[in-house]
Amino acid sequence: VSQSRYMEDWIKDKVQAGLYKRIRPSGDVWAVKGRIKGGKPITITIGKTSLFTVSQARVEARRYLGETVLSLVTSSSFSLEVV
Repeated sequence: VSQSRYMEDWIKDKVQAGLYKRIRPSGDVWAVKGRIKGGKPITITIGKTSLFTVSQARVEARRYLGETVLSLVTSSSFSLEVV
């Protein structure tokens, strides 16, 4: 089995911070990446690129990032870094 079969690439969106196109052997997906300062990275999969246009993925990315920040602000004094 070729090692390249298990390789993944992350392509950063040029418009929406934190949005990536994740290239996978099983099919490409949109994903959002962020990190709580000093903490571990957070990755949220939006869905397959065949189901979401880039415009739809950007809207979802903003929604996920907004919800994450809102939940952090209401529960503590952490801030989210978009990676």
